[in-house]
Amino acid sequence: MENVKFQKVCEGEYRSNYKGYGVDISKNFERSWAVDIYQPNGDRLSNECLSTYADCKYFAQEQIENHLSELEYKNWCADNFSEEETRFNKEQAKRNPISRESMLQGKLHQVKRMISELIEVGEDYAVFQSAQITHKNLKKAYRLLEGLS
Repeated sequence: MENVKFQKVCEGEYRSNYKGYGVDISKNFERSWAVDIYQPNGDRLSNECLSTYADCKYFAQEQIENHLSELEYKNWCADNFSEEETRFNKEQAKRNPISRESMLQGKLHQVKRMISELIEVGEDYAVFQSAQITHKNLKKAYRLLEGLS
């Protein structure tokens, strides 16, 4: 951020923009410096109190670069893993073909099992906010699902 120009807003306050991120540096009453870093959408990314103005600039640059790296990594993962996951699912489907009906039957069985487990918890106010009604509705839902095959 050596080449980044900071505008003096008022005495002891400076503002700049680095790679779309807003950076505010201000002098505190205790003679230390504070830096606030804002994402392009306006949300605060980070803030810190440091001993010198130069430390604030370095901290801001480091935080912004780290954030950009994290975003880049997340985007890379989303692109690459979704492709890999799709490829894996297609390969699995070839090796182990399963009909849509049997898959849905399995999901229905899973839901019944989960509701059954919740019914076993009972009317526990530590688990459910309105335990009596929740327990009653879970039993109703289970009875309705029992009719399905």
